[in-house]
Amino acid sequence: MTEENQLTPQEPEEQEGQEEQEEQEEQKSRTWLIIAIVAAAILVIALVYLALRPQEAEGYTVGLSLSTLNNPFFVTLKEGA
Repeated sequence: MTEENQLTPQEPEEQEGQEEQEEQEEQKSRTWLIIAIVAAAILVIALVYLALRPQEAEGYTVGLSLSTLNNPFFVTLKEGA
């Protein structure tokens, strides 16, 4: 056998460190996969809800809330509404 074909044995400590790192990376991958699945499910549910909800009346109602009428600008704004 030549030296190129031989596998060098790793120290047990190095091997444990690599295995631990691989487990952490795999756990991160699983976490991101779960997050992506949940986000996709929420998007699908929202789109289905928007597609199947009953249609409301054609007109919209807009509210106007004024905190004070001491300012002439707000007085004219109220009169115009």
